[in-house]
Amino acid sequence: MQIVGVNGVDTPEPVISVERRIEKVEELKITIRKYQQLQDARKGLTSFRLGSDGMSATLTLKDADGHPYSISNPVVVEAALNHIRQVLNEKIFETEKEINFSV
Repeated sequence: MQIVGVNGVDTPEPVISVERRIEKVEELKITIRKYQQLQDARKGLTSFRLGSDGMSATLTLKDADGHPYSISNPVVVEAALNHIRQVLNEKIFETEKEINFSV
């Protein structure tokens, strides 16, 4: 396939080595795995519901040493969930842009 370049002069299409094509496939696999994990996280969060009384949800975080921090304040829990949703949506959008088939 020829690509028409400047002044109508044909330039050959760039040739990608087999090694580079394999590299691109591996990069794409990693990106797809990341995308699927983000989608799964968003689905799990979508099914999460706060209780109607506003007091039946607790948010628990654990640090690297396993020390937990819990909070049951409904305003804080809802704000944290909204922020997590927003970040997941942004990361999914970014990952979708990374999945392409260009050279």
